[in-house]
Amino acid sequence: MVSKYTFIFFVLVGFAINAQTPDTLMFRAEADSLMNKAKSLRYNQEKFQAIQAYEKAINLYNEISDPESEAYILREIGSIFSSLSNYATAIEYYKKSIKKIKKISGDKPFERSLLKPYKLLHFVNKDESLWKIAKKYGISVQEIISSNFFEDPDNIDIGDKVNIHIIDKYSLRKFFLGDCYNRIGFNYKESLDFNNAIIYFDSSLVIRKELNDNTGYGMVLNNIGTVYHYTANYEKAIGYYNRSLHIRSKLGDLSGSAKIHTNIGSVLGKLANYESALSHFKKALLIREKLNKNDELGFTLLHTGII
Repeated sequence: MVSKYTFIFFVLVGFAINAQTPDTLMFRAEADSLMNKAKSLRYNQEKFQAIQAYEKAINLYNEISDPESEAYILREIGSIFSSLSNYATAIEYYKKSIKKIKKISGDKPFERSLLKPYKLLHFVNKDESLWKIAKKYGISVQEIISSNFFEDPDNIDIGDKVNIHIIDKYSLRKFFLGDCYNRIGFNYKESLDFNNAIIYFDSSLVIRKELNDNTGYGMVLNNIGTVYHYTANYEKAIGYYNRSLHIRSKLGDLSGSAKIHTNIGSVLGKLANYESALSHFKKALLIREKLNKNDELGFTLLHTGII
């Protein structure tokens, strides 16, 4: 039988492990305040001032040993430079972010960080039950049920969509890496360094597949398609676009599907396959009219006029 003194000892040890010093709490509060300031500055297009606030926040998160938050901010700074078309600097910050995440020990505590849980859509496969799906993602069946509406949780069909709420620290870090690889690929593409763009898009694709992130997987397939589109490798471009379209359609992503229909139509126009090109443009126009996306409607009409 465990004595009351032994019990009290373990309780006190637990408090000691999880306790945060006043300095830690003060630094975190100041860092969080700087993050909010940076977001506000970005919203007001004061981008260089935002970078300064981010840099100060990084120093504070470093003081309290929060590398996930440091990595998050480095990625945000990279996105600012990307928006300014300073692709080389953006890539530099994204790579710093990746390096920071990769250095983190797998068993490092993950209690407070700017890396947030994310959601993905799982398509039910043959002979899958909620128990099998829960085991696959390391969560409980109850967690799946609470994030979805099932008429009968014991009777799910092939192709059903299941919302999965990911909170596992390993998956969160992998998801973050996959996002950074995709961003680097985009910036290399904009820099016309297509070989490196493909390398980083492929790295992102591997992680998206590992995490069963269908939304991200479909997005990266489209990005790879644009690289082959730009380099006039039209057959490969159509192949990647079609794979992306298949996933977007399964997800019910109408806006994404319209974008890819436009891309496919543009490639088919280059190949002088005008009838099929117009078919894809019409599908894109119908979707965008349905969604009342007038700005995107103009983009599709522009490409239709080009052919």
